Amino acid sequence: MKKFEELVSYDFSLHLLSQQKWRGIGEFYVDALKSRGLISASEIVSSVDVPSSNRSAVDGYALLSKHTAGASSSDPVLFKNVGTAYPGSPFTGNLEKGQCVEIYTGASVPDGTDSVVMAEDVNLKEDSVEISSPALPGLNIIRKGEDIGKGQIILHQYDVIMPWHIAALLANGIKAVRVYRKVRIGIIPTGNELFPDSEEMVENTTPAAISSILRNTFFQTLVFPPIHDNTDEISRTVSLNLSRVDMLIISGGSSLGMMDNVPEAMGTLKAKTVFGGVRTSPGRTTAVYSLNGKMILSVSGFPMTAMIMSDLYVENMLKILFHMENYRVLAEMMVDKSVNGKPGYMKLVPASIVPGEDRKVHPLGSRHGIKISHMIGSDCLIIIPENVEGYKEGDNVLCRLW
Repeated sequence: MKKFEELVSYDFSLHLLSQQKWRGIGEFYVDALKSRGLISASEIVSSVDVPSSNRSAVDGYALLSKHTAGASSSDPVLFKNVGTAYPGSPFTGNLEKGQCVEIYTGASVPDGTDSVVMAEDVNLKEDSVEISSPALPGLNIIRKGEDIGKGQIILHQYDVIMPWHIAALLANGIKAVRVYRKVRIGIIPTGNELFPDSEEMVENTTPAAISSILRNTFFQTLVFPPIHDNTDEISRTVSLNLSRVDMLIISGGSSLGMMDNVPEAMGTLKAKTVFGGVRTSPGRTTAVYSLNGKMILSVSGFPMTAMIMSDLYVENMLKILFHMENYRVLAEMMVDKSVNGKPGYMKLVPASIVPGEDRKVHPLGSRHGIKISHMIGSDCLIIIPENVEGYKEGDNVLCRLW
């Protein structure tokens, strides 16, 4: 078994990734109501104030606050009700001192008033109301433009569209929005052991692990049938399917042993090697190639290693393509027992968040890689940089949350 001759650090692999010229993702217009979870392809600015006028936040009575000065339970101020304001049907008359307007939630606040007293805070007296405490200016009023101000940015380019964005779009009368189409990620599993005629067939769980962790609203994963560890079969499958996707992930065959033919297949296709091998544990044999401006990510056939490395490098491709910084959340927490690093390697350790007030994490796993059993019950990965030997109980660690 030959080893990788020169492994690069994880940070340097990201630098190499960022230096490539990758093909962009296409754009199209979609109904605003169907845009949830897609990535905005343009900046959108509000052209209106929402609400378009001062509106009442409660059911009550609109009045001029200065006329309530000195009001108390023993000496209430009496206001005569001279009309009613409904949502969509405002009061348009003029008010004099000592007059008020009955108003309902969402209705425009009448001219000449600056405060709305809640209905439950007044005493009704035939066609008048008693106010027993001073009202402040702006009380229970939603100001013009308070929801969205004219000129406010609703969506930046590359924002993932959320429900509140859709509400703002519709409030502006925007029925369609330009978005990037879903990022199409193809997954090709390799391995002679994945076929029924193998002497010792292995269940093909790796593609499911990869596609499941990439199950975001802006991804579309396509899992291809397994292929043998054969240079011609790998190169042929890549050639036939590269045009159907934006990125390819090949699981298995990532090393340089006799049965690992991805590097040779990439050479046959004249793909550019971005890097071949990275100093991470797990994931040492991870490699990235560039072919026709598209990333081909080669990962281990071990399910959890393939899943984690796919997630890491797809995340960094999102940063390159969409400047996306919040795909996974990083948080600093305290480790509740010592955890060892691996000299010269960035080590990733599954961990569970300990219930309680203190933000603590409990490392899971063993010295022999990450297994499915380690991931069950995990909430994050502890990141141990390559220049850190490990952490002691009580040390703060950086965690990548699922």
